[in-house]
Amino acid sequence: MKNTSIICLSLLILTLGCTKNSGDILETKAEQPKEEEVEVIAEPVIATYLTIKTGCLLNYGNQGNWIIVYDESGNLIDYKAFQENEIIAFESDETETHEKYSVTFLTINEFLGGIWNELNTSTEVLMGSTLDYSCIEENNASTSITGNFNLKIKNVPDDLTVTSINASNGENVGFAYSESSNNGLMTYEADLNILEVKTDYIITIQDGNENAKYYVLENYEIGEEISINYEDFNSYTDYTDINYPEHTSLRLLLHGSNTNEAYSLSQAFSNGNTQGSLRLGKLNRFDTYNLLYEIKINSEYVYTFFNTGEFPTEIITPEQPTVTISDSSIQEFKFETSITNYLNKTSSWYSGTTNENFTTWDVSSTRNYNPIIGNIPTEISTSHSNLEIEDLIYKHIKFDLNEDETIIISNSN
Repeated sequence: MKNTSIICLSLLILTLGCTKNSGDILETKAEQPKEEEVEVIAEPVIATYLTIKTGCLLNYGNQGNWIIVYDESGNLIDYKAFQENEIIAFESDETETHEKYSVTFLTINEFLGGIWNELNTSTEVLMGSTLDYSCIEENNASTSITGNFNLKIKNVPDDLTVTSINASNGENVGFAYSESSNNGLMTYEADLNILEVKTDYIITIQDGNENAKYYVLENYEIGEEISINYEDFNSYTDYTDINYPEHTSLRLLLHGSNTNEAYSLSQAFSNGNTQGSLRLGKLNRFDTYNLLYEIKINSEYVYTFFNTGEFPTEIITPEQPTVTISDSSIQEFKFETSITNYLNKTSSWYSGTTNENFTTWDVSSTRNYNPIIGNIPTEISTSHSNLEIEDLIYKHIKFDLNEDETIIISNSN
């Protein structure tokens, strides 16, 4: 009986001890404060929405150069001054970027006491784009001249339609009229340089009968007087004829080149003439041709064909198209045209209210895009009060028909 009591007492003490310890544990847990939830704020993600590399493909002003960036609605985003050979990054919070931007380059140049402000705007510049205006400067070191000689070309058929007599050995030389004869044959004369690195001249003529020939002159000496008869000139193996309409001015430049050499093959200029024909000749000596054909039909219409590559086989001057302007303001320029096949357009404005100050602004865009142009930043407009933006007058619109052809239609007013 005594043992039983001892056992019971032991169990009671053990039970009370366990109960006390459990209470202590519960009480300790209840006294601990709850951890508060901390809101994590994400760091802003900075995005470079535009990069510009400046270089010799840009114009620069001696009084200031600015890059101004707008969104598609014409709202000002940012602007920065620039110099040549810089890499300029435009950045913003990633949530504040836009799909497309308009970028304006403003250069301010002072000369002869006057100010020329030039603005050029590219539209539809995609987010993240790089506009690269850097380039490798060409080495324009002069070629050494070792002497010169005199050349006469006799018996060239001539009338008022003669367009070109040209000599080239890397430099271009025009011929002066020398004398004429009663039977319509002309003599032309020029003093030609002898270049250290070139050993021949290519002489080209389009005569009064609208025919084209060439002559390769070699083995000339310093101080020599050389006379060549036009009958000794060679015909080309391939020709392309350009039939031009009546015009107020015309120019044609044709160059041929390969890895080691470049020559002028034809130069033609006209300041008002009736319709006629220009004949281009192909020399197998060259694998690349650069051709510029530009004709101004009247005060409103200019057509230009510029091509680099193979010898052109056909050039046709299009009929003058129509352009009707419904809003001539630079902010929201609107028009209609009969041209249906163009790729891009460049609209131009100018201001010249005084003889000292002149402002031009060109805006480029694709065919179906009508850009909204924003205002110049206040800092720039107040520091350069002669910008004359409010006085800008619509001048003309240029259409890029393709990579080779452009049409300019000017304001008729």
